[in-house]
Amino acid sequence: MIETNDTVNLLLNPARLRILGWLAQNGEGTAADMISALGEIPPASLYRHLKLLTEAGFVKVTAEEKKRGTVQKTYAVNQKEMPDNDDCREVIYGGLLKLLSSFREYFAAGSRDPAADMLMYSTAALLLSDEEFGEMIGELGTTFEKYLNRAPGEGRKMRLMTLISSPCKEDM
Repeated sequence: MIETNDTVNLLLNPARLRILGWLAQNGEGTAADMISALGEIPPASLYRHLKLLTEAGFVKVTAEEKKRGTVQKTYAVNQKEMPDNDDCREVIYGGLLKLLSSFREYFAAGSRDPAADMLMYSTAALLLSDEEFGEMIGELGTTFEKYLNRAPGEGRKMRLMTLISSPCKEDM
């Protein structure tokens, strides 16, 4: 396993997040499958990201098949190597810092129009049982799945949505 800071940097790259998300949703797939589904990631970049994720242990090769003089690999998420509780805090802190950095960069770029860019921020305190919260997360997941693997097209641009669940002060 790699060091915590390297884990944070590795996992918070948008292209690698898309690859991990696609593999988590689809179970497994080849680089060709991912290139087709994740068209906004150039093939050479996708192969490079897959190599980094595989070397770090987050993705594993589940099959190899010889095809036209090359070896086609099938990949899947390696659940055993995903961050454990000890690394979770650092991954979350790193993610929040990266998010803060992206907002700083956005606003430092000069004449930005948050309304036109559909920039949004929302916080809500919800009074839910664990069962109700799990149901809500499942519904959000279903909604996200509808839009997650859209192919590039006219008028489409990459948008980052971050969903964070945290305990309220009285639960700590």
